[in-house]
Amino acid sequence: MKKKFDVRMLALCGMLAAVCVVLGYLARITDFQSVKVSFEGLPVLIAALLYGPLAGMAVGGIGLAITQCSGYPITVTTPLWILPYLISGLVVGLIAMKKRYTYSMIDYFWIITVSEVIVTAFNSLGLYVASNIEGWFYPGIILGNLAVRLLIMVAKILIYSFIVPNLIKVIKRVDSKQYQ
Repeated sequence: MKKKFDVRMLALCGMLAAVCVVLGYLARITDFQSVKVSFEGLPVLIAALLYGPLAGMAVGGIGLAITQCSGYPITVTTPLWILPYLISGLVVGLIAMKKRYTYSMIDYFWIITVSEVIVTAFNSLGLYVASNIEGWFYPGIILGNLAVRLLIMVAKILIYSFIVPNLIKVIKRVDSKQYQ
């Protein structure tokens, strides 16, 4: 769907960043220190699949920065929680460019899997680094919850694999009608 930069793209990316913030607030309900069920990656995926790496990084960076700065104390570790979504937006956007913004169902599944592995791996690394910096490191927190974090990752891959293709299809259809 990648087109040259236009106001509709900017507006959609702004709305997706706002959705990212709302999903971040909803994730606080399930925040159990080292395990959090969050769907903040969904808007990042959509932006990157539709418009490429810069859009994915912008939505992830802006959305997560607002979420982190408005709901958690700003510390030296704050960038650790934003970084996974920046990297995910970059990687998914680069894959989208390579695929020329056209995907099969298998493509969606693998792209979503790559995205969730990136987010889970970097969040786990961030948890390890933050726990060491802030002085609350305990191996059970990091390793003990790894199985739960992986199960959440697999569940999100399956959920996103059903949702994302339909959302992309609807957005493309609505956007193409505006040109007629």
